Amino acid sequence: QEMVMDILRAVASPNIDIKRKTIDLVLDLITPRNIDGVTGMLKNEVIKSQSENTSETGEYRQMLVHAIHRCALKFPEVASTVIFLLMDFLSDTNSASAADVAYFVREIAFTNKALRAGIVEHLLDLFANIRTSRVCCTALWIIGEFSSTREEVEAALEVLRSSLGPAPLVLSNNADAYDTNEKVREQTARPAVLADGTYASQAAPVTGSYAAQTTAPNLRSLLLAGDSFLAAVIASTLTKLALRFMQCSGAEQVAKNATQAECMLYIVSMLRLGMSDNLEIKMDRDSKSRLELCFNVLRAPEEADMD
Repeated sequence: QEMVMDILRAVASPNIDIKRKTIDLVLDLITPRNIDGVTGMLKNEVIKSQSENTSETGEYRQMLVHAIHRCALKFPEVASTVIFLLMDFLSDTNSASAADVAYFVREIAFTNKALRAGIVEHLLDLFANIRTSRVCCTALWIIGEFSSTREEVEAALEVLRSSLGPAPLVLSNNADAYDTNEKVREQTARPAVLADGTYASQAAPVTGSYAAQTTAPNLRSLLLAGDSFLAAVIASTLTKLALRFMQCSGAEQVAKNATQAECMLYIVSMLRLGMSDNLEIKMDRDSKSRLELCFNVLRAPEEADMD
C-alpha cells in the first residue's frame, strides 16, 4: 500500500492491458491514507486523455471513469473533487465513456444531497452539447428529479426549450425548421467598395459558424431520427418540471398557465412526429402511451399526485 503511487506510474505504458491490470491492482490497495493521491493521479490521466480521440484512448478513458467511480463509492468524500471534472465528458464522442459518466453522476446526485444543486446547475450548462441518446435520457432524469427550486425549474425549462427548438416538430410542408444534413447558406448584405470609392451593399453567402448555429439542437435532432424512448423521457421530464412550477407560490398564474400549455404543446408535437410519415419507424406503443399519460396529467393536474 505504501507503493501504490509507484505502481500507478505503470499506466504510462502504451499497452492497454497493462493499464487495465495496473488500475485493478491499485484499486485493491487504496486506503484512507492514499485515496487522495490515487484520485488525483486518475484525474490527471483523464485530463491527458482529452488530447486524443482514438478508440483506444476512449477505452482507457472509460476505464479511468470506472476507477474513479469505484473510488467514490468506497470513499464518498472524494466525490466532490471529481464529479464536476467528469461531467465535462458527458459530451464525449465515445458514447460508452459518456454513458458511464452519466450513470456515475446520477448515482452521486441520488446519494449526496449536498452536491445536487451544483450537479443540476453544471448539467444544465453542458446539456446542449450532449448528442448521445442514453446520456440525454440519464441527464433528463437527473434534471427532472432534482430541480427543486423555482430558479432551477425555470432554468431547466429554458434549457429544454432551447434543446427542442420551436414547436411543432413537424411542419405542414413535411420539412423541419432546421436542416440537419446540409450547411445552410444565407444571403446577407455586406458593404462593397465601388470604382468611384463609394460604398454599396451586395449579397454574400454565409457559411461556417453561422451555418452550424442553424442545425437542429440536440434533442430535436435525436427526435427527428426516430428516438421514441427519448420522447417518452422528455415528456416525463417536462411533466415533472411543469407540475413543480405550477406549485411555486411566487409564480404568477399567467406564467403557470403558459408553462402548462407549452409543455402540452411539446408533448403533442412529439406524438404527431412519432405518428407522421416523416419517420421510417413509427413510435412504439409503450412510448405513445407514456406521452398520452403525461399529456393527461398536465391537462388535469388537480387529479395528479403532486408529491
